[in-house]
Amino acid sequence: MLLRSRILVPVTTPPIDDGGVWVSDGRIAAAGQWSEVSRQAGNQEVVDLGDVALMPGLVNAHAHLEYTGMAGLFTGANGFAQWIRSIVAARQNFGADAATEHWLAGASLLLDSGTTMVADNQTTVSTKAAKPQLTPLSVVPFIEMTGVISGRPPADILAGAESFLSPGPLGGGFSPHSPYSTLSALLEKTATRGDELERVTTIHVAESAEEFDMFVHRQGALYELVAGLGRPMDDCDGRTPLQHLAKCGLLKRNTLLAHANYLTDEDLSLLANSLASVVHCPGSHAFFEHQPFLYDELVRREVNVCLGTDSLASMNGDGDAPPELNMLTEMRRFQQKNPRVAPREILAMATINGAIALGLGQEVGSLNSGSRADLIAVSCTGSVRQVEESIISVATRVEASFIGGRRIK
Repeated sequence: MLLRSRILVPVTTPPIDDGGVWVSDGRIAAAGQWSEVSRQAGNQEVVDLGDVALMPGLVNAHAHLEYTGMAGLFTGANGFAQWIRSIVAARQNFGADAATEHWLAGASLLLDSGTTMVADNQTTVSTKAAKPQLTPLSVVPFIEMTGVISGRPPADILAGAESFLSPGPLGGGFSPHSPYSTLSALLEKTATRGDELERVTTIHVAESAEEFDMFVHRQGALYELVAGLGRPMDDCDGRTPLQHLAKCGLLKRNTLLAHANYLTDEDLSLLANSLASVVHCPGSHAFFEHQPFLYDELVRREVNVCLGTDSLASMNGDGDAPPELNMLTEMRRFQQKNPRVAPREILAMATINGAIALGLGQEVGSLNSGSRADLIAVSCTGSVRQVEESIISVATRVEASFIGGRRIK
């Protein structure tokens, strides 16, 4: 199949007028100027997508699809610890059928808005509810682990999570939920086992000021919440949450840190040296009214930063519109807070940077020869020089999506 579009947006290189992508066996055989790509492809079926920009599919590096049914139920105004209480209580009211319905609804929202791959944080409930065979969306599952309330031995918790992983590059990884909800012994065992299996591990860390107060000052609403649940608090010893993670051996190249909103200068240096990635969720960040995200400082230290949606349980809508799982919206939110960041850089955060963070930089997120043919065609206005800005700042509509070379929209 040979795809043609008015503009091709490779993201990693400048946009191209009159572009083409040759798809063969579900992968990109060539991408570039239409005249050159069509010459290389020879006699192929041509699909002319018309007046659109063709680009890599969006990679959502952090989501909780099972929380799709919780849109609008909570507020971040009462603090992070109170939100945690609300989430825990609400989850008890959803049965297996509801969990499946919510999970599929979340997958559909992402597909409609151009996401072709998502890193989905899954509890045991949502792992069983997830129906990947019912959606063409590529889902990389990360199995959440806590253990504070259950009191189960860390080795048993880890083995249970590992039983849900699948072989292959999309087989998933571990997600010890956070330093405040996961014991040090489980973090240490996860670090070792993740290396043995060569899997990416993701963890919520330095998400809130309350988490910072818990570890550094041994006080605050979150400290009281988890101490009341029976969590031993002797590891709250003055280290920051990120330093605690480093102490447990989990701050390293194959770690994906969700949020990382509250970092000290020492944290930034540790993070840079670790080669770990950070996923920023602008909608969730605004929901809790966190302090400004340290994007410039992270990039100055060459930290790989990508984007995610988080969940509808921690997101407000825009104006009168309901909250939505939409990576195009997340890019626009990020740009509004960071207007000096180049549009191409923001597009990279939503494509190739996320792929790199998931250990899939050779598979998705770009238009490189040999990559999977995960592509989206989006409505665009203006010239080739304006197209990257247009994709981010205008209410863009996804006209077509291809996953593994198969058209799904």
